[in-house]
Amino acid sequence: MPTTPLFQQIPKMWGHCFDPECPQREQCLRHLTGQMLIEADPKEPPPTMGMAVFPTARKQDKCAHFVEPRVVHLARGFSHLYDEVKHCDAQGLRNAVLSFLGSEGSYYRTAHCKRWLTPEEQEGLVALFRERGYTAPLTFDEEIDTYDYSR
Repeated sequence: MPTTPLFQQIPKMWGHCFDPECPQREQCLRHLTGQMLIEADPKEPPPTMGMAVFPTARKQDKCAHFVEPRVVHLARGFSHLYDEVKHCDAQGLRNAVLSFLGSEGSYYRTAHCKRWLTPEEQEGLVALFRERGYTAPLTFDEEIDTYDYSR
């Protein structure tokens, strides 16, 4: 489980919270990332400008932008995805994966470690392989546990 978010994982349009009075601050991912910016490690300089949640978002001790921290397992890179696939199934399975990911661009960004697969996408890929009789666990080039910024 990650203890602190890494700057490169936080979306550029993520709103950080710096409200020291918010009663939800200890359970909020936005406050966690705001504190991380304040207490930054000099080896990884933080951004100097970005989005923030204003104290006016808090009404009666509830914040309209509260986000509970949730850890997700992400994966990327396909260099060994098809190692156990029979030659006669390889092209059809590759086409199914490409179709599942929505475009060739998305396929290649994921295959070449430029795009992370969500847990739901990983489950979808496992299902594609299972439908064709492949039960071995899928292996990806990189896997990380990080905070979910999609909400």
